Amino acid sequence: MDVISIDPRSDAALESSKARLKYLTDAYRQSPEYRQTVEQVSSTRVAEDREFDRVGASRVNTVPTYRAMAILSSRAYVNLMRTPVSIITRIMQLMAFAFVMSVCYLRVGTDQIGIQNKQGFLYECLAVVFIGLLNAVAMCTCRCHRETNAYCCMLTRESVCVRAVPVERNLFYRERSDGLYSTAAFCVSYMAIEVPFDLLTSLMYSIVTYVVIGLNPIFARFFVYWLVIFLLVFSGESVGLFLCSIFFDIGLANTIAMVFLSLCLLMAGFFRSISTLPLVLRYLNYGLITAPISQVLVINEFYGESGFTCPGSQALPNGQCPYSTGQQVIDALNFNVDTFWYAVGLACALAAFYRLVAFVLLAFKPIPPPL
Repeated sequence: MDVISIDPRSDAALESSKARLKYLTDAYRQSPEYRQTVEQVSSTRVAEDREFDRVGASRVNTVPTYRAMAILSSRAYVNLMRTPVSIITRIMQLMAFAFVMSVCYLRVGTDQIGIQNKQGFLYECLAVVFIGLLNAVAMCTCRCHRETNAYCCMLTRESVCVRAVPVERNLFYRERSDGLYSTAAFCVSYMAIEVPFDLLTSLMYSIVTYVVIGLNPIFARFFVYWLVIFLLVFSGESVGLFLCSIFFDIGLANTIAMVFLSLCLLMAGFFRSISTLPLVLRYLNYGLITAPISQVLVINEFYGESGFTCPGSQALPNGQCPYSTGQQVIDALNFNVDTFWYAVGLACALAAFYRLVAFVLLAFKPIPPPL
């Protein structure tokens, strides 16, 4: 062992032991025993690859879908409980955003500045869709090595380990290629963990912001607000899953998702009325969930409201208030109260459609080479 070991006791001993070890390895690589070993390994690998292809061609799902759903859901739950940092991350991302919004829009008033602040907050609520995207492509710091950890983005020794959708996706690719279960089983098990967390975090966000900021006091409207926040989180995660199903590179998927979601926010109707957009963008907006959700948020908050004030310089030259009722705010944004429930249904349908498309792409995407 002393002959083939590195001696670090001094610089001279270290260099001497390295030179000795290099001489021994070079001599072994030139020996007949080494060449014979390489030939045996190569022939064995070819035979194993042929057997793998033969068996893989006849693979079938060995577990019924309903049984695979239960097993995968249980495994996902156990894995989640073993990584409390993932739980904390999913909860704190949205709660941190709620805290920032609450500080910025603390107890908005009923004057014209308060009305503008409420509109600004409702627009900022659309950014919750980015939180959903972060849930799908969540990151955690980990130590890894290029040669040993296939789940890490090998950038530095303390690298970034891709979690959530990327890890689950890569594991799904391997197990589906082995014929262990179907895509439907994976999708149901993924949603069994995701949806309860989305409901919980969106509820926590809704309670904090609704109470602290002082939104519409009608109790029933809180549940509409909660539904909207949940749909935004759910849709953002669907977009992340959708792009992770198309692109194997997580960085590229994340970049395209940011561009797409930013477009959704710009075309939501707060900066420019949807009816005044160019024809192509107007039709494109029918497929963006932020358009109906903007209408739902504004109508849910301002419909039936009155008594807005305009003290001092906030009044117009004729002494009237720019906005004295909630209906005037709704009309200024060119939203139609009569289509409120249609917008709610459209938002729900688009959220479900995004998830369906993501899972269909995942089902038909060819399995990439092993990592």
